[in-house]
Amino acid sequence: MRLMRFTARDAREAVKKAREELGPEAVIMQAVAVRPKGLARLWRRPWVEVLAAVDDERSLPRAAMGAHSDMPADGAAHTRVGRAAQDQVEGGQNAILERLRAQGVDSSILERLRRAGAHDLREAAAHLRALLPPCRQLAANGGRQVVALLGATGVGKTTTVAKLAALVSQQRQELVGLVTADTFRVGAADQLQRYAQLLGLPFRAAYSPGELTEAIASLASCQLVLVDMPGCSPRNSAATQELHAYLDAVQNGKRLLVVDAGSHVESMRCAAGALSSAGWDGLIVTKLDEAALYGPIFSFAVEFAQPLYYFCTGQRVPEDLEPATADRLLAMLLGEQPVPAPTTQEFVHLPLQALAKQRTTALYA
Repeated sequence: MRLMRFTARDAREAVKKAREELGPEAVIMQAVAVRPKGLARLWRRPWVEVLAAVDDERSLPRAAMGAHSDMPADGAAHTRVGRAAQDQVEGGQNAILERLRAQGVDSSILERLRRAGAHDLREAAAHLRALLPPCRQLAANGGRQVVALLGATGVGKTTTVAKLAALVSQQRQELVGLVTADTFRVGAADQLQRYAQLLGLPFRAAYSPGELTEAIASLASCQLVLVDMPGCSPRNSAATQELHAYLDAVQNGKRLLVVDAGSHVESMRCAAGALSSAGWDGLIVTKLDEAALYGPIFSFAVEFAQPLYYFCTGQRVPEDLEPATADRLLAMLLGEQPVPAPTTQEFVHLPLQALAKQRTTALYA
């Protein structure tokens, strides 16, 4: 297998370079955004680097390509050539496993894939898809729904709450209430309150589990109430117990765990383990645009088998949010679709400024 790296202004151009150099059979194994360092980041745009691979037939022994005339006639040499050719064939069949290993996929999943006998991308994708949990969205159920977002500090819960609020209020024209219980972190409540003001949505701040219960009850007219929970430190038992008290205040609500796609799989396991006694119902993956590898998040999703709800692919509200799908995750894992993906017509977003303008116009209409 021949590996080469290519850089360009965007993913499309980088992929084009790779296939011009390596041929149309080149497989894109990885695509990452590279940001300029130092002062250059102030005026230079990020660029994209892709890692491409191709089975290079020029490295095969001539006997493997059918050119036997120059080979020695003795059986030992012929056996060595045949074995080398067989090794090349097996190497091509196992290239997909090496590709997944390079992406950080857990070894237990690789072993299951090897036993299944997947030798090309299509077969591998079918087996990997069968391992994934179902994908869902926050569907309108005709009643009131309370959804709490929880996870480690810094994974992007507050921004994700704002994205979900903008999405639901925009697409369904439903009233969404925002509540923050993340009052320990400086500026967290102010950030969510600002989003609520831009969207014209009611906002509450809760400084104790009791206040959280009251805040949710005060938003009885809202079809959806989104709760931004305090960050959970898996190694801080006192903070974890306090978070459990806040979760008890969210009665009959859905609990979605938010994880950073760029985190090590062990960090995700620690966060999930700290919340195992309280329980969580689904998964939201953030910062996919910053992740260098997609194997850890795939392995985590397979291991914990909770439904995937949404992917976050940037910081823009609400544009950089999309429904989680198995196709999207597999495309990123197998290198066929770099992040971010173009927005589809079925999932149309308006920028936050446009949403705020709509709300303002409606108030004075």
